[in-house]
Order: sequence, then structure tokens, then C-alpha cells
Amino acid sequence: MRTLIYQQLAVLGFTELSKTWQWIIAFMLINSLSAAILRKSLIAATTRTHTVRHGKDDGRADFFQICGVRNSSISAFDYILDHLHDGDGVYALCYSNFGFDIPIYITAMRKAIVRRNKEFKRLSRTTIGHSISMGDIIIHKMENNFDSTFSLNPCTYGFFLKEPLHTLLKYGGPLLLVSRFLLGWLGFIPIVPNHDLEKSSSSLALLIDQYLAIRNNTRNPGEDGLPRNLILSKDDYLLDNKIIRKTFAKSKFAITNNPHGDTRDKSALIHAYYELCGYRRTFELITIENEELAEDENVISFYRPGVNLINLK
Repeated sequence: MRTLIYQQLAVLGFTELSKTWQWIIAFMLINSLSAAILRKSLIAATTRTHTVRHGKDDGRADFFQICGVRNSSISAFDYILDHLHDGDGVYALCYSNFGFDIPIYITAMRKAIVRRNKEFKRLSRTTIGHSISMGDIIIHKMENNFDSTFSLNPCTYGFFLKEPLHTLLKYGGPLLLVSRFLLGWLGFIPIVPNHDLEKSSSSLALLIDQYLAIRNNTRNPGEDGLPRNLILSKDDYLLDNKIIRKTFAKSKFAITNNPHGDTRDKSALIHAYYELCGYRRTFELITIENEELAEDENVISFYRPGVNLINLK
């Protein structure tokens, strides 16, 4: 067996190299192969759902959120916190720098929902999925786990990308895959700064996996036909809004002037949520069993009938 291996190495010219180059090549192979073998286990071990705001007994909804590329699922949704009820829970799925794995992330999100269900009565609270950009890949595959979903600039499929980005990603996918393999353990080092308040960083392995997930995500007509709430940017430099509207034909849409995935202009985003939820700024008291109940007019009506007390026009 050893003789056969030696003969194969000789054919490849490995034995003709200097000892230094032989060690370098051996190290590169061990680096790449060991990282590829352990990658999924490491992603599963380091993926976590962060509690941004723990739900209380008087809450009406719980939000399960996930962000896009080079962002934080914790701080990217800060703009919405002041427009929720005090008892509402907010839970963020945080990416692992060992890579982006759709089944692992879906499992982590579902476990978070199960933990919430054990703590509170499931039917007394609305469950909402919340995503930005390519984070919609996860939320969209979990539509049946939520009462409602909201997605900002959904980058769910590769064909949503404008040209030439779509073509570059389509034909550059194999090169990205080879690059991730060759980087090995070096690809797991977080060296690319994120656009978030935590000043965190992403690894090259995570970024490559995210682009590959966009490229390789396949359509499910049954899921695409479900009603959704989508917020699109008027002049999105990345996505083709016409294709998104055609794909998610049964969804409700709102348009903002915010750049792709940018949540800094809070007022424009909140206006889009008001529009999607059917909320009107004509604030009135409502009466239930002869008792007047006043609602904060900043609170958005995310809640399903029977839970929501906001008077809609």
C-alpha cells in the first residue's frame, strides 16, 4: 500500500520537490481537509440565538430575526424596538464564523421558537419572522413556523440579483467553493469588519458561504406563493424589484428610499411597516367591555386578530 502511494506521488512529481515544498503542500492538504471535515460540526457548535429582549407575560408577540451579509442580527433591527409592546420578545440568530449552513440555522431558529412556546402559551402570542437581505433564505424556508414574516430587501434567490452580479455569482460559484476549501482553517478567522454597532467581524468562510447560499438556493413554488410582507428599496443597487414582485406575487409590498439593507433612516422604515400592517395615524381610544383602552400610537400593529387591540381603519 505504501509503495502504491509512493508511486502515485512520484507520478505527480511530488517526490521531485524539495523537502521544504513537500512539507508546505502536506500542511496545506491537512489544513484544507481537516477544516472541510469539521466545518459542519463547528457551525452547529457555535450557532446561537441571542435574546435581545426577553418576552414577558403581558407581551403580544415574539420576533425571531436574522440579518444579511456583514451585519449583526442583534443591532440591525434596533429601529423597530421602540415600536413594539414592552412585553414583546426579540430573539436574534447570530451567524457562526465557521460558515453559513441553512439546515443548521433553521434548526437553531426552530429550537428558539420551541423554548418560547414552553415558556408562554403559544396561542396567546404572535410569532413573527424578521429578516434583512439574504437572511430571508432562512426565514422564507420557515414560513409555516411563523404567523407572519417581514423581510427588508429579500435576497432569497440568486436570480433576484441585478446584472452583471447575477452572472458573476452564477459562474463564479465553483471558484468560490475552491477558494473556501483552499483557505481551510485560515478562512475561519474573522478579518472582514461588519457594518454593525458591535464592531464585529466576519470570516471569509462565512462570506463565501453566504454568497454560495444565495447562488444555490432553489425555488419552492409552494413557499413562494405564501402571503408575505416585503420592504423594497426604490433604487436598490443590488436587487431587481420587478423580479421579486413577480416571484412573491401574493405578498404585500412597501417601498422606501433606504439603500439596500440600510436601517439607519428609521422614520422611512417605520412608515413602511405602518403601510404593511394597515396602521393609520388617526389615533383613537377603543372600548372593550365598557373600558377605554389607549394604545401608544407608535406601536405597530403586528398582531393577529384576537390579540391586537389597535383600532384599524
